[in-house]
Amino acid sequence: MIGELTNHLWQSTIFAVVAGLLAVAFRKNRAQVRYWLWLSASLKFLIPLSLLISLGNSLRDALGGGVIATEIAPPTVSRTMVQITQPFPDTLSFAPSAPHTTSWIPMAILGVWACGFATIALMRFRGWLSVRAAVRASTPIDIPTTIPVRASRELLEPGIVGFLRPILILPGGILKNLTPSQPGAVLAHDQVPQR
Repeated sequence: MIGELTNHLWQSTIFAVVAGLLAVAFRKNRAQVRYWLWLSASLKFLIPLSLLISLGNSLRDALGGGVIATEIAPPTVSRTMVQITQPFPDTLSFAPSAPHTTSWIPMAILGVWACGFATIALMRFRGWLSVRAAVRASTPIDIPTTIPVRASRELLEPGIVGFLRPILILPGGILKNLTPSQPGAVLAHDQVPQR
């Protein structure tokens, strides 16, 4: 179990690093491209590769893929394929069995990962609390859009918050510093349709 978890963590971490590098490479593209990159990295953390492999094996067995491959292929190829697809035995016959010792390295990797995950989760939670406080302290602004617009003194830049009931939050006093055409650009940047 620890081995599978360790494999999942290092594979997902490499996947996240690659997604981060791609996000940097695509920084001049639309934000939606970077969003899908980070969403795929998040989904990779949620779905272990071993789960996908076992799902594929069960589908292969259910559809009879193994039987078809062994009946159609020449005997040497089918024997080789059967040998390759077999899991490793718990004990190898050519190696002397050593007393089982628990390795602390996978546990240390798991502990470091758990600490990093907890730190990031705490930072995200604190950020969510500050945005929630900014929304509560904000005041409504009358701008003709399809979603409510509010002004907050606590924010430095505009942004949309909320998933089910999105709200566009603007920094307090931003409309005083913009020309008449610039609020439309702010709304277009945040992809808010105007009425």
